[in-house]
Amino acid sequence: KFGVGGIHNEDPLLVLHGVNKSAVFEGGIEANQNLYIIGLSMLLTEQFFRLIDEYIIFPLLLAILLLMLLRAFTKNRFKVTQALILVRWILLGYALLNLVFFVFGLIIDPDNSAFINRATGPYKIAYWLMLFCALILHFSLLIKKLAAKPIYLLIIAILIKVGWYFERFVIIVTS
Repeated sequence: KFGVGGIHNEDPLLVLHGVNKSAVFEGGIEANQNLYIIGLSMLLTEQFFRLIDEYIIFPLLLAILLLMLLRAFTKNRFKVTQALILVRWILLGYALLNLVFFVFGLIIDPDNSAFINRATGPYKIAYWLMLFCALILHFSLLIKKLAAKPIYLLIIAILIKVGWYFERFVIIVTS
């Protein structure tokens, strides 16, 4: 790729992972090809989660509030209950995808010092709250008695948002 004026632009994935581009093109491509593929797959996965967050998960809080209002003021509660069950399974599916992505990241880069530093460093409370709200709390929706209550879905959706803000806080402050 060439930029303005013929100046060679760096590949963002190689720069992101600190790979020397000259080493890649001087015969070290086999060693760095796996790193490039892993970086590309992680980047695509992050973009996929960003799209899911923006267009499906973020509006769920308003959808749950609207469904609670409909349930309170309408006679046909059966369809509202079905919609709440759909919201519950969307949240559970998202939690499962998040958990798989988290474990996948730990497997790909096992000596990731950022995980250890964040989990045991000065911001460990924020990190563990983030993990609890973003990964573990969703699975309480598997308990039918809790998941049947719309107010519990609303509380879970609010705590998920709190987990996202803790995630941003942890990433920005510890980076």
